[in-house]
Amino acid sequence: MKTVVFTLCSNNYLAHAKTLGDSIREMCPETDFIIGLVDDFDPDIDYNFFSPYEIIKYDQIGFDCFEDMLSRYNIIEFNTAVKPYFLEYLLKKYGTGTKVYYIDPDIKLYSNINHLNNLLDSNDIVLTPNLTEMPNEVDLGELASLRHGLFNLGFIGVKYSDEGLQFVNWWKKRLRNHCLIDKPRGIFVDQKWVDIAVLYFKGMHIAS
Repeated sequence: MKTVVFTLCSNNYLAHAKTLGDSIREMCPETDFIIGLVDDFDPDIDYNFFSPYEIIKYDQIGFDCFEDMLSRYNIIEFNTAVKPYFLEYLLKKYGTGTKVYYIDPDIKLYSNINHLNNLLDSNDIVLTPNLTEMPNEVDLGELASLRHGLFNLGFIGVKYSDEGLQFVNWWKKRLRNHCLIDKPRGIFVDQKWVDIAVLYFKGMHIAS
């Protein structure tokens, strides 16, 4: 059973990614941590500083659509659009029994992720909601969720399974051209799409 956590960032967030990696190494030493670099390598940066974590540049994972996406997306849109592509790459690289988690680079772990692994034993996808308690009155958090999505895609867990791979492929196709910050049209990068995904994929668990 392989467990992998990856994050995505540009060069300016590498220090945050290392902090996340260090916390994973401390709390989950059996878990691999990978940094997906959504940027060009900078000759002024010593990438050895981020060892022992593997850094994989976005154009090293075998998809030929990224240059076209870069021509249309801003940095936030592109960083979020490549998420299911990295998920697919890592799931297929490690194969059966693999659990892959995406975590935003500005997060730090303070405990292990055994409870998440247990959830993925019986589910295909694990999500975290933006809201966990119902307010008495209309709440700003509710209004924000209507604009930005019900789920916080700063975290997602997917296991290698038929449904897990089908979900990633479905998400990837939509982010190919529609990973936009376009709130008037009801789109907010990768997050709003997953509001729809719960209608299609029965193996989703909402961890609140």
